[in-house]
Amino acid sequence: MQTSPSADSVTPTTLITRAMIDQTPGADRTIGMEMITDYVPGAYMTHNMLHMRGGHQTSWLIDGIAIPNTKIASNVGPQIDPKDIDSLETQRGSYGSDLGDRTYGVFNVLPRNGFERNRDGELLVSAGNFDSAETQLSLGDHSAATAWYLSLTGSRSNYGLAAPVIAIDHDSTNSQSAFLSLIRNQSPKDQLRLNAQYRQDHFDIPYDPNPNDYETTSGYYSSVGLRDAQSERDSFVIANWVHTLSSKALFSVAPFYHANQADYDSLPTDMPVATTWHQSSNYAGAQADIHADAGPNNFSAGFYSFYQAENDLFGVQINDGSSPSQPTLRPTPAPGL
Repeated sequence: MQTSPSADSVTPTTLITRAMIDQTPGADRTIGMEMITDYVPGAYMTHNMLHMRGGHQTSWLIDGIAIPNTKIASNVGPQIDPKDIDSLETQRGSYGSDLGDRTYGVFNVLPRNGFERNRDGELLVSAGNFDSAETQLSLGDHSAATAWYLSLTGSRSNYGLAAPVIAIDHDSTNSQSAFLSLIRNQSPKDQLRLNAQYRQDHFDIPYDPNPNDYETTSGYYSSVGLRDAQSERDSFVIANWVHTLSSKALFSVAPFYHANQADYDSLPTDMPVATTWHQSSNYAGAQADIHADAGPNNFSAGFYSFYQAENDLFGVQINDGSSPSQPTLRPTPAPGL
């Protein structure tokens, strides 16, 4: 494991391998972040969100291709299931020009591929406390020029989010996902890659069940009886063409599509208010890079751009009569770059 800058970089970097994920308790959980928090200095969980260096805005890359996401902390869990990761490179500051994002951490995922398989299939089944269980079926194969990997994953637990009190009530979670990786060595100088994923998660929001605590008796706030929940969907498709120009020069271009949705819903009878907040984003764009060595110097340049369509719905129903309710209306989508 590398936990310090390499000789040719000032970027603090940590490399997490497949073996480390397999050997670390809890690191392969579908919604777990142990693969990062157990190995990356300055990484910790607060309010169910991964924080690095004091902030929770992070960037995820697949094979070096950035997945755009303008939402901060709208989703819970990693961008990709840890069981589908071959290695994970984390960077936490002093980013190079090829990344150059103002986030608190960058996670570059090298996904699993069929070159490690020979018509192999693997079934993983695990269970634990709080009626938790996870199952993954993965298949893979390769020839001299082509490799493919496919996984189907399902998980559930009665302990999904960090509860605000010791008691754990209304805290179940379930998740389903499918992941596909294709690699084709089209020629000695050309490689084609395709990574695609669909994932959906559901989280019940825990509450304080004690009707005699300070918040309830003081009239400040009571969460007794609340049954809020959040449902999330995330999918992406990334195609990547890598072309070798010479023994010292490389060019790549990668179009991508990313769809993200996070829906928070309350019961319409919640007191004092019932809140609806739905967020959905669609991104389509491309990334292009060129890298070359010229004597003792390294040269790199790139282009990254995407189009985004955003659709948000927000509404508040006031049930205690303190003020008028705000209707739950879906505005006209506002596209932007």
